[in-house]
Amino acid sequence: EAVSEAAALMSEGSVTSADTDEINRLASGVMSDASSAGTSKGGNSERAAELDELIDKGDWTGVVAAASRYSSTDVADGKTSAEEIEERRQRRMKRMQEEEDALKQAEIWMAIAEQSKQDSEQEAKGASEAADWAIARSLSLLVEQEQSGAMLDTDDDDQKPPGTNDSDQEEV
Repeated sequence: EAVSEAAALMSEGSVTSADTDEINRLASGVMSDASSAGTSKGGNSERAAELDELIDKGDWTGVVAAASRYSSTDVADGKTSAEEIEERRQRRMKRMQEEEDALKQAEIWMAIAEQSKQDSEQEAKGASEAADWAIARSLSLLVEQEQSGAMLDTDDDDQKPPGTNDSDQEEV
């Protein structure tokens, strides 16, 4: 951005011929200062700070010189901006793919959890229905026995040994 602003000023003719000679000399790499440039994130923030300072001062020659140094340093380091852009794109694509894979895995686990929840609800519902049926059956048998008069005195009948009747116990 700073380079494009400097180029715009140069194209407007606001730079003198002496400045143009200096710009050409700096751009050819005569005054390369590799110590002020770096390709790490810290180096990029240093670059941005330096360019911002030069722009704030209105030092367009310095902006062009700094941009030239940065470009020379990047070429010397073997990285072009296109390569850096491609590397960042590849890293972003890899992260996006990892996120998509994680999301798919999470969706699978959510589906499994939902199915398990439904299965356990069905099992609980089945057990509840079986208990309701058994209770209803027992109640209906009790009602039938009560209506038919078969329920006389269940406590005494439970105490008798099998094969005996009331008349046998009275004789003893």
